Amino acid sequence: MPAKRKRRGADPDRKPREEISFWEFWTSIPIKLQRETITFVLINLGDIIMTWRLLTSHAIHPGGGRGNFYESNPVAGYILNHWGLPGMIYFKTAMVGVVVLITQIIAQSKLPLARKILNFGSVVVLCVVFYSIWLLRRHAGPPGM
Repeated sequence: MPAKRKRRGADPDRKPREEISFWEFWTSIPIKLQRETITFVLINLGDIIMTWRLLTSHAIHPGGGRGNFYESNPVAGYILNHWGLPGMIYFKTAMVGVVVLITQIIAQSKLPLARKILNFGSVVVLCVVFYSIWLLRRHAGPPGM
């Protein structure tokens, strides 16, 4: 009869692990560059909110004409035209997730590079958010005009 193998790292005196909630599991995952990642995600949340706000408002142009804002990114514009605002929000959220995943993979071996990527991305998206705020303040009229 073959001998039972002991699991590596198993402690016979240890009690079985208690069940933990999904939130406890999710927040216990060690990730690198937490501050930079959270900053990047929050700034992108601002971009999503500003995109929604611009696309649901009406523009008043300097010549007195009226027209809606539009998405200038051709890929995002395609998604917006085919799947509407919910599709656009899913697309932007997925892109943020992809960038975070890639930078976490890079951070495993090249932490300074991953930090630079996240910080650069945050600055670029922050500029987009400020530009969106400027557009909204300058051209948007009340909803339903």
